[in-house]
Amino acid sequence: MIYSLIIRIPERIPFIKDLVKRFSTDLRFKVDCGFRVSDEIPSEASYSRMITLIGDNTFWQSV
Repeated sequence: MIYSLIIRIPERIPFIKDLVKRFSTDLRFKVDCGFRVSDEIPSEASYSRMITLIGDNTFWQSV
């Protein structure tokens, strides 16, 4: 999921909802981002939780 957040910048995908939509329409993009064809598409909520966790200062202090 982190890789897909990074790759969305050069792909000019401005919002997470657009990223999730791209996964459902472009199978090759999904595989290029490290997901298997059979994997479920991460939801916007999953991305939001991950971004919150990454941005949380206590997370980085424990690493």
